[in-house]
Amino acid sequence: MPLASTTGLDAEQFPLPALLDASSAKCRHVLVVDDNEDAAESLAMLLRLSGHQVDVAYNGMCALARVRAHRPDVVLCDLGLPELSGFDFARAIRREHGAVIRLVAISGYAEPEDVRRSLDAGFDGHLAKPAQPADVERLFA
Repeated sequence: MPLASTTGLDAEQFPLPALLDASSAKCRHVLVVDDNEDAAESLAMLLRLSGHQVDVAYNGMCALARVRAHRPDVVLCDLGLPELSGFDFARAIRREHGAVIRLVAISGYAEPEDVRRSLDAGFDGHLAKPAQPADVERLFA
């Protein structure tokens, strides 16, 4: 399946919020969740170079266990995960932790309906793969 683009989406309808307050220049604990190990490690490297503490999980069940053990500030999560989808992962996080953890979907599924589904599942924002470094940086602005 080709990667979808968010080009043409109404920015007001599908905002990409700054997820953290003005003091966000400090290091954040971030969990990257993606079954594509190369994609996960590349994103983790970008975040580490920006000064964040980063953990990586390669499936939804492992990610859920990591959140329960070491609650991150932000989770950047693929939607199409083995064992537990990104949608189900987000619902579980919202049930267990409310809104204290910021969730951002990062997925090749980025048509308007996919974005709506991710927001409905509890994600705070949605980025199309491959996520551009400037878009990732804006999450922490």
